[in-house]
Amino acid sequence: MAGIEDISNAFAKAKAANDVPNARRFAQMLVDYAPPVIPAPVIPAPVTPAPEVEGNLLRETLDIPLKLGSGVLTGTKMVTDVFGADNAVSSGLGAAEEWLSNLVSAQSKADSAEIARIMQEAEDLGFMGQAKAALNALTVAPIDFLAQGVGTFVPAIAAAIGGGAVGVGAYGVSSGVGLIKDTIYDAVREELVKSGKSEKEAEAAATEAQSYTGENIDMIVAGGGLGYLASRFGVPEAFIKGKLGQRLIEKFGQEGSKGILREIGKGAVREGIPEGMQAGQEKFAGNLALAREGFDVPLSRGVSGQAVLEGVIGGILGRGMSTI
Repeated sequence: MAGIEDISNAFAKAKAANDVPNARRFAQMLVDYAPPVIPAPVIPAPVTPAPEVEGNLLRETLDIPLKLGSGVLTGTKMVTDVFGADNAVSSGLGAAEEWLSNLVSAQSKADSAEIARIMQEAEDLGFMGQAKAALNALTVAPIDFLAQGVGTFVPAIAAAIGGGAVGVGAYGVSSGVGLIKDTIYDAVREELVKSGKSEKEAEAAATEAQSYTGENIDMIVAGGGLGYLASRFGVPEAFIKGKLGQRLIEKFGQEGSKGILREIGKGAVREGIPEGMQAGQEKFAGNLALAREGFDVPLSRGVSGQAVLEGVIGGILGRGMSTI
């Protein structure tokens, strides 16, 4: 039987002589003669499982004081922002707040990311969609929300202790103004950088947008008014109402536990509404500032969600503070 070398030579001669029939015959013989090619086994690439966030009870317990401290810094920065969202004191407080935020557990960071995702995905939905998302977000890390909320109100409570109703009112106006100035500054600066502006150009435009002589002065003034409203009917005012505990006792004596629960429920709604209004206006002010810079931003984006989220937290904290 001819070997593969003989067949190859015969094929070459037939091809050189332009003997097409024999060239095809010898070519087929070469194909038939060759051993079958066994494909190499395909080894699947190793699948790396997604990293799981490991829980640590002691480590996560430390998140509470960290969130509390972060809230205190936020509440203080809201006042210092009255002098400009980019002033040295506010910048220092912002850096300290970021430092504390980086110290929280991996679980807390994962919760924050999940909360941000929930709120962002719903920000262009209607009221019901945003409200539902806000309540879902609250269930992700309710203790973190409440701890940070308590911290935010610490400066207001200090103002109540030091200056009574006058101190609370002054804090409310200044913090409301500072909150809106900071919101406008951050929103404009971030969006301009994303659009391709340099850091210097973005900061200059953001500084002008939050200034008292800029076109967003209407939102800044409104922020001061809502800040005063929140301080007079929200958590700080609830803290300084000395007769509230007596009213609760009287309700309990007259109507039993249902009476006291009804009183607490009504107070939570009463104190949550101004907090929610302030939060909604904060988000609206940021959207309006971006629209005034030429960005196509729906003015209602995220407004209802933020109002519901912070209104519920404010109502819970306000009722808790008032019963101390």
